[in-house]
Amino acid sequence: MSGEAVTRTRPYDELLVGAAFQLVYAGRVAVTACQSLTKVTAASQPDPPMRGCVPLLRLKGFAQLRQQRDG
Repeated sequence: MSGEAVTRTRPYDELLVGAAFQLVYAGRVAVTACQSLTKVTAASQPDPPMRGCVPLLRLKGFAQLRQQRDG
């Protein structure tokens, strides 16, 4: 046996691992922001249907539904 039993990692493996950690971090930031938004929304609005983490793209639709409901 030769003395080179240690395998070297390829540069793109390190990039993939780094990208995976970045995605996990971004996901955690998004979840934290969503939870904070949920707390603020729940505290400021007594309306149960509006509570929760609503994607921002759907907020406009909810506003239109609320206007129709309230008249």
